[in-house]
Amino acid sequence: MTAQVPLVSIIMPAYNSAQFIGKAVESALQQTYPRCELIVINDGSTDETREVLRPFMGRIRYIDQERRGASAARNTGLAAASGEFIAFLDADDLLPRRAMEQRLARFAQVPSAAVVCSGWQIVDTGGRPIADVKPWVEGAQLDLISLLLHKQVLNGTITCRRECIDQVGGFDEELRHAQDIDLIFQIALAGRKLTWLREISILYRRRSDSASHQGPIQAQTMDRVLDKVFQSPQLPESARRREPEVRYYTHLWFAWHLAQLGYASEMRDRLRQALHSTHDPTAEISIHWLKIFSRWSAKFGYRVLKPDECYSAFREVLPQQGSPRQEVADGLEFWWRVWRHYLAGDESRAAQGLGHFKPAQLGEMVKWVQTQIFLSHEEVGQELIARFWSDARSTGIVSGAPHYEIATLHLSVCSRLFLGRRWIAGTRSLLAALSAGLHPKGVLAWYHFFRLALPYAIRFRAYPPRMAWTSQSTRD
Repeated sequence: MTAQVPLVSIIMPAYNSAQFIGKAVESALQQTYPRCELIVINDGSTDETREVLRPFMGRIRYIDQERRGASAARNTGLAAASGEFIAFLDADDLLPRRAMEQRLARFAQVPSAAVVCSGWQIVDTGGRPIADVKPWVEGAQLDLISLLLHKQVLNGTITCRRECIDQVGGFDEELRHAQDIDLIFQIALAGRKLTWLREISILYRRRSDSASHQGPIQAQTMDRVLDKVFQSPQLPESARRREPEVRYYTHLWFAWHLAQLGYASEMRDRLRQALHSTHDPTAEISIHWLKIFSRWSAKFGYRVLKPDECYSAFREVLPQQGSPRQEVADGLEFWWRVWRHYLAGDESRAAQGLGHFKPAQLGEMVKWVQTQIFLSHEEVGQELIARFWSDARSTGIVSGAPHYEIATLHLSVCSRLFLGRRWIAGTRSLLAALSAGLHPKGVLAWYHFFRLALPYAIRFRAYPPRMAWTSQSTRD
């Protein structure tokens, strides 16, 4: 019966990995899945890696080679592998005991799948948890377009049928980084099916000396990987049309990543390249940048970049024409101090944040809230707008009844909800706008709504809202 169970070959390249490789090997050897072979390729290590592995020599397949890089080491492992299925494990990461069992069970559930990818837990050098990454939250369907937009795979989360790796020729040995995503791109381009295992099946160790901290080189390599994809004759036209969007989010991701690693100049370069892919107004794009930076920081367990840290880079990168720089700075500050707390349900902190603004800024604040309504991934309803006005009055920013401003925001919420097919909530906001609009100043808001806000809302009609992409790649 055991002979009928497919063999899984776990391939582990190792270079100067003595500090962590023992634990990594143990985690692979302790799998509950009954048929695993572990192949360790010592890629020219100059430390005690071989000595650490000595106690395991009877239980692993060990290969020595001159230093050639991780891609070549993995290809060496592939040549030696006997398994029908191939998994990858870096020498500083850890497999939970049921990882292979869960992955092979997923293949049994989806027999047509060529690749199974999972989530991962980020841990520090001592193995303490930092964050759980569940990539299916952003890309529920694991396909080529989702991969291009989110690149939500990690080497250790990948398990493949051996024949699909052979079909695409293994790893590209010219790449020093991003070999995992390149391999998955090539498999997807070949028309093979990919699927999620919605479980954490790898512990990824974050280290300051790891390849992921070589930010500028990593970013340049990803450019090359995307060039390969978009130059491929196998790329469907539906994916090719998304190139500006893919380039935008790739540049933005590396801008955030480089900022976290302290590469300020390189971060600015990536922001400039991201800007080439969209013609959205400057104030809107800067808020979008800060919001997505905050989301990635929370997702991957990094510190949140504050507006004053980002603004100097944004100020240098963004054009001044059409959007005064102080307006951009104030808009970012408003989102940071006020609006993100409303969206998180922390109304007391949002009210405190309003105290940093002046009554003279009410008109600007309405524009900032309007921008949040149209750009936010979260739904903004009538109740939140009412709370905002209540807090604005209690902090002295608003006095009397600003009919124009109230009607403007309720109409903005109404249009966003109607375009999202939220008819009942949208109707409530429409009635609130009608109530404010009975005043002569409120009527003016209706005029501006039909002339300006409604076309703007239609443009951002998708959830999540789509950016306005240029027609050419940022590489042009």
